[in-house]
Amino acid sequence: MIVQPLLAIRVLAFITAIILFWLVSAQTKEVKKHVTEGFVSLLTTWILLFIGAKLLTKWQLLLDHPIALLAYPSGTLEFYIATAAITVIKLYKNKWSIYTHEYVQLIAFSWFSFSVFTIVFNDEGAWSELTLTFLFIILITLVNIPILTVIFIALLTGIYGLFYPSPELMGYRMDPWFYIGIALLFILLLLFEKRRDLP
Repeated sequence: MIVQPLLAIRVLAFITAIILFWLVSAQTKEVKKHVTEGFVSLLTTWILLFIGAKLLTKWQLLLDHPIALLAYPSGTLEFYIATAAITVIKLYKNKWSIYTHEYVQLIAFSWFSFSVFTIVFNDEGAWSELTLTFLFIILITLVNIPILTVIFIALLTGIYGLFYPSPELMGYRMDPWFYIGIALLFILLLLFEKRRDLP
């Protein structure tokens, strides 16, 4: 079975992100271990939802050539479905981790690592994505307000995508409104948190 280059780069990017997190984070070893396990669990859940979305959108191929489905490339639609599904699950369970900053930091490291590796190993990628992801890392490392950081980066990426080719997210070409939608969702979450903290 031939492993797609982008898949190998994604796996390498996530591994690199975890290594960078352990090197950069000032948290204790126990907290780092807990965060890493939680991030891997979240990522595994998303992958399962992504596979489920792939089965849903490619059901005809599943009936005709079930083995071929494994090699058939997935697209942005499956990414949207999996991301929406895991967001709904988290909102329904009201299960937002106290380690949100660390999770966002891991996502930033993953996205940046992927951008670097696609340029170095695959001779692809764009410097605009590398710049955005580097800015993401700087902000999430220096500013301990993960929700505001995500809002800023998502809005910046979305607005950029309205005028230029929309930046890819781990190899998937996203619509600019996806990023803007993420920003709006986090704005709503921020307002909800502020309202809940009021006496």
